[in-house]
Amino acid sequence: MTIETEKSGSEIIEDLDKAIEKREEVIGHVEKMFNREPVHIRKKRR
Repeated sequence: MTIETEKSGSEIIEDLDKAIEKREEVIGHVEKMFNREPVHIRKKRR
């Protein structure tokens, strides 16, 4: 993945935030499939 140099710093950070959010969603979904424990309970423990 390449980051275009025309983008401003804040735009790059926004894109990274979106990518991280998406990855966390996917990881959360995979965890739910393998580990039947409800997500809201797991989050409270952190």
